[in-house]
Amino acid sequence: MSTASFAQENKEQLVDRIEQSNVWMTGYMVEKLFTINLSPTMWSSVLGKPGENRGRDTFKRMAQSLVNFSDKAGYTSLDEKCGFGVQKDKALEWKPTCQQQIDGLSSKLSFKFDAPDVAKNPVSDGLILNYMGTIADFFGSRSTYIENGWRPKGEKLNIVLAPSDKVTAMKVAWSTDGQTVTVSGPASKELVGWSDFILAGLAKGGKK
Repeated sequence: MSTASFAQENKEQLVDRIEQSNVWMTGYMVEKLFTINLSPTMWSSVLGKPGENRGRDTFKRMAQSLVNFSDKAGYTSLDEKCGFGVQKDKALEWKPTCQQQIDGLSSKLSFKFDAPDVAKNPVSDGLILNYMGTIADFFGSRSTYIENGWRPKGEKLNIVLAPSDKVTAMKVAWSTDGQTVTVSGPASKELVGWSDFILAGLAKGGKK
């Protein structure tokens, strides 16, 4: 099986598990806006065994944070129409509209988790998911950054998370056009202050 086919097959499994555990919307966000390149051992950790839901739940949280951000930025009205608290009949009525809004988000948002060479070990298994969780905190419903008006400088926001065993320091790098931010850090060594570093680095790339 090719690397692309392997990634797509595992992504489809992840989407199915997210949709089974929550409203369809977060799974659809992952399907349409996420690119996920992981090693076989990390995929096995993310998909997990029955009852091992941390990987699934962290991706679900990341997807929900982009829903929250998109709604706050005025791109969509997803939570209002199809969110967790919406009555089932109303959410079903609005589902085609929400799908259309998410389809259109591909011109505004994307998330890529790029760690094909990171093998699962006792540290990487949790740390790289924690990196993603901190990015989700920045864009999520409780984010003071978004609440206080942070918006990307570019017309589109491409978020890339690229942990690696080849790097020794945290880095948050914005492209010159303000459209792509790449968060990188050690995959198997937890550095002091890494979470605050990610939040501060993301904040620097926006405008109010």
